Amino acid sequence: MNRRLGFLLLPIVAVGLTACQQSTQVKEEAAASVAKAKVPGLQPVPSLTQEEMDKAAYIYFDRCSGCHGALRQGATGPNITPAKTRKKSLAKLEKILWEGTDGGMPGWGKDGKLTKAETQLLAKFVQNEPPQPPPWGLKEMMASWKVHVPVDKRPTKPPARNWQNFFGVVQRDAGKVSIVDGDTKEIIST
Repeated sequence: MNRRLGFLLLPIVAVGLTACQQSTQVKEEAAASVAKAKVPGLQPVPSLTQEEMDKAAYIYFDRCSGCHGALRQGATGPNITPAKTRKKSLAKLEKILWEGTDGGMPGWGKDGKLTKAETQLLAKFVQNEPPQPPPWGLKEMMASWKVHVPVDKRPTKPPARNWQNFFGVVQRDAGKVSIVDGDTKEIIST
């Protein structure tokens, strides 16, 4: 009896699993088409060539990702995923990029860091889905690791200075961090 029941249930389970798999694929395709579709209240997704996408990604990671994050989900700056940026027109986004905001975003155009063409390109870029950053796992980290001061050369006791009043200053464009003594205002290390 159990054997017959198993033979009867096997085709039913197989059909059910196939339907679930196809349903998932249909949902993924539908989600992708909705992202590109015209949705009331959202701007259409601007098309960019691969060359434009690469150039815009370079500008974004150089100028924007420090505040908005690699995937644009926000960090010190707000979330600027397409769900948010497509609610604004390209002209509005260009104005924000060019002039900045009262909330602390720099005016990249006014400051001479971006041209008008780069501003327009970046406005289109932020209305597209963000490219996925490359994975950076433990293997890659260990391969890039460089010991600057061997263990036997490191200090064995705390410095004589008030180390609790040291602070770091990020020199973003130079790609450096300076350690400053807060008591004397002396740059200890760069």
